[in-house]
Amino acid sequence: MSHLPIAGAPAGSVGYPSGSGWVTNELFVKWLEHFIGFAKPTVDNKVTLLLDGHASHKTLEVVELCRENGVVLICVPPHTTHQMQPLDKTVYGPMKKNYNEQCDCWMLKNPAQRITMFEQGALFGAAFVKTAGMQKAVNGFEKTVLLTQMYSVMRTSCHVKLQMRHNLCQQETLMNRKISLCLSAQQPLIQMLLLPRMLMIGWY
Repeated sequence: MSHLPIAGAPAGSVGYPSGSGWVTNELFVKWLEHFIGFAKPTVDNKVTLLLDGHASHKTLEVVELCRENGVVLICVPPHTTHQMQPLDKTVYGPMKKNYNEQCDCWMLKNPAQRITMFEQGALFGAAFVKTAGMQKAVNGFEKTVLLTQMYSVMRTSCHVKLQMRHNLCQQETLMNRKISLCLSAQQPLIQMLLLPRMLMIGWY
């Protein structure tokens, strides 16, 4: 593939062609390998990767590659990325705005021309530099419900375990009481049944 379509893109960018224009299983594996090379996770120093539920994100090859390299996959439920994906909260909106502004400027400078794939890399690169920042990433996690949901799940899980343990203790106590009451009610009968045996033992 020619590198012209990604000329001017952010440093370290890679590009791969797709016949349909959509991501495929093979392309996502290549992207994941690029991500691993950039993030440098290890089995002892894992990183978390948030994804939507697209089929290409959940293949066996992807799962094994992540497991071998210390990448923890988290797939958000369908139709919830607008609430649970940090990028949707603070990055994608400004990114689209800045990219459109770059396109508008290019078209003003190049009247009667249209943007082709050979200009998109530089236009995106300029918008990305203007948009990307650590604070936006931090704000994305603060505004998303992802961390709140994870905390809620952990808290619910602990509550359920404690409740189950409490219920088991209650059941055990109730069972002991029933056994105690049953033995108390049958005590005379037990004595009557044991008395002949005691007499017979004493006789012999």
